[in-house]
Amino acid sequence: RYGMSLAHRWDPTERDSVRVRGSYFSDSYFRRDFYRKTLFNWKSQFVDYPNSGVFWEHLENAFALGAEVSGRLNEFYTMTGRLPELYLDVNPQPVFGLPLNYESENRIGYLTRDPAEYGRGEKTNPFSYQPGRWAEYEAFRFDTYHRLTAPFKVFDDVLSVVPRVGYRGTFWNRSGADNLTGWGETDDEGNLYRSILEGGVTFAARATGWVDETWRHVMEPYFDV
Repeated sequence: RYGMSLAHRWDPTERDSVRVRGSYFSDSYFRRDFYRKTLFNWKSQFVDYPNSGVFWEHLENAFALGAEVSGRLNEFYTMTGRLPELYLDVNPQPVFGLPLNYESENRIGYLTRDPAEYGRGEKTNPFSYQPGRWAEYEAFRFDTYHRLTAPFKVFDDVLSVVPRVGYRGTFWNRSGADNLTGWGETDDEGNLYRSILEGGVTFAARATGWVDETWRHVMEPYFDV
């Protein structure tokens, strides 16, 4: 039995990073049997496995963009491959001098979903699938999320109040399996749409104090609606 893992990071510029990550195991029980102390759910036969692939990210003060090409190297765990997926995140930015901040997250890519395949040793049906063949599909996906916040402080700057409104929209070029039923509206061509409106407010405070010269205590109570 064996397992092989590779992780490499390269920073070609001060704002760019490239990561390569890959893992290959001889069988589906390898991580559970040899890494029980480092896996939270080691008692389960279904252990989370990281995606293997190449990841690139570029960071600016106002935004971050990146891309990844990833998938699974073993067939005995379920994984969503990204072939590829691009993203653009906008950090909170002031809006025209108003007491408002705007931020967004955007993803676009071609995704493939493959069920876990386990050998059973039967000639007629040599493999079983978890959760099932219905989970095998592929689709083009575009997801966008936009949010406005208006942070301010009250009670002598003790309490921070952050109201927010947001919108998230997702598009798939096919509805895929029946498990997507109820996630959105499907048109005549099989495209799936989902829209979510968000509204809320967060109340937060922060207090710090030194117990002695070496111990510092921080308390951050918050309430989110």
